[in-house]
Amino acid sequence: MTSTPTHYLLAASADPDLCVLDRFPSIREYLWHATAGVPVGQALPGPVSLPMSRRMGGKALADLVPNTLGLLVLSDRAASWFRERVTAPIEYLPLLIVDHKGRPVSARFWIANALGRVACVDRRASRYEESALAPGEFFGVEQLVLDPARVDPARDLFRIPEMPRLILVTNALAAALRDAALRGVELTDPAGPLDLP
Repeated sequence: MTSTPTHYLLAASADPDLCVLDRFPSIREYLWHATAGVPVGQALPGPVSLPMSRRMGGKALADLVPNTLGLLVLSDRAASWFRERVTAPIEYLPLLIVDHKGRPVSARFWIANALGRVACVDRRASRYEESALAPGEFFGVEQLVLDPARVDPARDLFRIPEMPRLILVTNALAAALRDAALRGVELTDPAGPLDLP
């Protein structure tokens, strides 16, 4: 009998009808912070503008927007839900999504930068490949086992130092996300099997 996971990986679903964001803008020197939980603050001069991919995905917009950039992109509806429900510190950066004709879409979107990292990975029980370029970080993960005792119970959403682009949520927050019926939400048991490059 398998036990219920204490945490889940949160990501945008890979629905082929959904638009995908796959190109960093010219101000990427600061935007990478939002893939690692580092505060961006006032470094960005204004809203970030990202185009829909012409190589992959479709044109439909979801509450969690798939992207190849390592960002957590939320619709205005999802961002409002996160602001009301999530207790972890998150920095919300305004985002303009540009459609395939080069026009900004009318809906508002946000890059949600989950701040900070929690060192809670059980390295002995996990299966991963360590990065040759960044010792201590993971290059790929097949199974991610967490030590719940090393996670503050009040921290309902967080990153890990070994792979900061991953977003983990508690079982309770995962259940609330399912009930919220936000489009484009994917929740995965980190104990795997996984194929995370």
